[in-house]
Amino acid sequence: MRLAEAALGLTTFFVIFLGLHPFPDPANAPCREPLLIPFGFLEHYPRLWSEGAGLVGFLTSKAIMAPIMNVVFFMGVGAPLALITSERRHALIFAACLTAFIEISQATGLYGIYACPYRHFEIDDLILNGFGGWLGFTLAGRFFRGRKALT
Repeated sequence: MRLAEAALGLTTFFVIFLGLHPFPDPANAPCREPLLIPFGFLEHYPRLWSEGAGLVGFLTSKAIMAPIMNVVFFMGVGAPLALITSERRHALIFAACLTAFIEISQATGLYGIYACPYRHFEIDDLILNGFGGWLGFTLAGRFFRGRKALT
């Protein structure tokens, strides 16, 4: 197996695991409502600023770091795709399908294992993960253009 394909498989497994973890006890799983307002995470920036949170407050806020990490983790999925294909639409389709799989898994309570969704289905995750996949593909494609060392 080529190294790029192995990297894609590993990063795909990693983001699926992060998207579904932690797995609570099915008998005590909390029920979560979907978050369907696009870019809803942006409301936290002015609130933290007005509270005088400072740099440490921003860097330790889950509401701030989660969207950033969504992009970063999916950049790791998009990067090896740049070594496998040169088609940007392939990267976008792969990232969109992967994030849709994760979000649908969350929305269905892991396909009925849980009585209700134990994680939030978030429209922002669909947007940010897709962007991260595209960004990772684009940056890696520019870096590896003309290089085939990892294939």
